[in-house]
Amino acid sequence: MTTPPLYAPAPYGAPMYAAPTQHRGPKSFVATWLFSLFLGIFGVDRFYLGKVGTGLLKLFTLGGAGIWALIDLILVLADKMRDKNGLLLQGYPEHKKVAWIVTGVALVLGMISGGTQASSLPSAAPTSAPAPAPLLEAAPATTAATSPEAPAETTATSAEDEAAASAAAEESAKAEAEASKQAEAEAAASAKAEAEASKKAEEEAAAEAAREEAENGTVSQQNALEKAESYLEFTAFSASGLVEQLEYEGFPKADAKWAVSRLTVDWNEQAAAKAESYMDMTSFSRSGLIEQLEYEGFTNAQAKYGAKSVGL
Repeated sequence: MTTPPLYAPAPYGAPMYAAPTQHRGPKSFVATWLFSLFLGIFGVDRFYLGKVGTGLLKLFTLGGAGIWALIDLILVLADKMRDKNGLLLQGYPEHKKVAWIVTGVALVLGMISGGTQASSLPSAAPTSAPAPAPLLEAAPATTAATSPEAPAETTATSAEDEAAASAAAEESAKAEAEASKQAEAEAAASAKAEAEASKKAEEEAAAEAAREEAENGTVSQQNALEKAESYLEFTAFSASGLVEQLEYEGFPKADAKWAVSRLTVDWNEQAAAKAESYMDMTSFSRSGLIEQLEYEGFTNAQAKYGAKSVGL
């Protein structure tokens, strides 16, 4: 019994990989074709596709003396033209037959019209004097003599046209490369500016949060503030004495100072209240009361205010 192969070979002639899907952009094939057919020498088709740089070059060179315009028309009809984003034109499968037929008819009509105008030129020339007989006899000889040179002239013209088309294609590629490079530089500059703006916004938000935290205080600082307010509801304190009391309660010194600095207290009145409580308990001389109040943490001015408030 044979073991079947892990991977069966593909049938002969079958493609091993599926052809990649080519996406089409929003630019219309019909509009691009019409612009290229009738206004191609002015670069309107390339302006429409967003290729401004090559459009200006095509405009200034009048479509590369018509060669570039013809090449672009062929590229459009062959579905090889893309917009500035590299996407194919929309509507090509539906309208390609009509576009080819109309383009062919337009070219044929143009050739017929050109031939008609060329044939009408000798009839319009002045015929004031008949040509002498010797010249008429020599005309076939002249024609016979010049006819072998016609292929050489055609070949030279074709080579010149190819050279002009190649030069126009190189200029177009160069212009597109420069435009792409400029677009990349602008995109990089825009991304850098956005990154700097975002960083600045983050720093400002962090600074604002720090200011709010410093203003509102931490949980420990808020608790210290509430504790300080509760102490002042039943007894008088000096600022330094209240800080020491909060430290005794276990609050960090920095949090205790923060809480006391946030109180709306008249420390002179606190000294007066403390002096009154001392006088209720025992008698003091003025200097002794001032000394006791200073011992409690009041400043000399606050202690003197307290002693004065009780009549000393």
